[in-house]
Amino acid sequence: GALSHGGEVAPDEILTRISLDDGPWGPWGRERSTSLKNASAGLHTIAVQSKGLYGQFDPLGARTSYTVAPPLLLRPAVLYPGLFAFLGILGLSGTLLWRKRRYDLELRAREDRYRMITELMSDFAYEETVGADGARTVAWISAAFSTITGLDGRGAQESDLLARAVHEDDQEVIEARSATLASGRPCESEMRMKTADGGTIWVRDYAIPVREQGSDRVTHVYGVVRDIDQSKTDEQQLRAL
Repeated sequence: GALSHGGEVAPDEILTRISLDDGPWGPWGRERSTSLKNASAGLHTIAVQSKGLYGQFDPLGARTSYTVAPPLLLRPAVLYPGLFAFLGILGLSGTLLWRKRRYDLELRAREDRYRMITELMSDFAYEETVGADGARTVAWISAAFSTITGLDGRGAQESDLLARAVHEDDQEVIEARSATLASGRPCESEMRMKTADGGTIWVRDYAIPVREQGSDRVTHVYGVVRDIDQSKTDEQQLRAL
């Protein structure tokens, strides 16, 4: 009203224009509103000029300021806790991956030491994996197995090589061995193994089960086998006297 000079211009006839953030003035018009939807987050200023009856106007115009809040996710109260949480999760994930990598390397080193020691202490050694259904598969067996029996141990991972190598008359020994190992107890057994030439040899098997962490289920079996065929032959000869 004041800029219309005491009613010389009716309020709805007053020409106005605006400037945002000290930018260029817009065109004169009779609009009484403007869109600020594209304004960026932060503090902004708006200036308004109006013309009197004879075209006079205040060069500075009437000024005010307003603040556009940032999106919710970019507000400090939300952004900083979320950022810290993300960095925490990222750091934890990195720590867990590093620990798993170190554990895998340590486990591999222990397995390599185990294999070297058991090969020195026995005629041959092996590792069995035990499935959820109790089925056993030879995951690894030392090369001496082939030397002693003449059988090919390279296909060990495809079938239960040890069970197939045991003589049919000693399958009850294998069944008792399996039951003992499934209970989590070590087992020592004497049995006959078949050889590639159709013969048999007596062996003594000593197996140790390994349980799954936090469970009673046996997942691996480590074993060593010694050739006792000569001692069995000597024992039978002594009994025959």
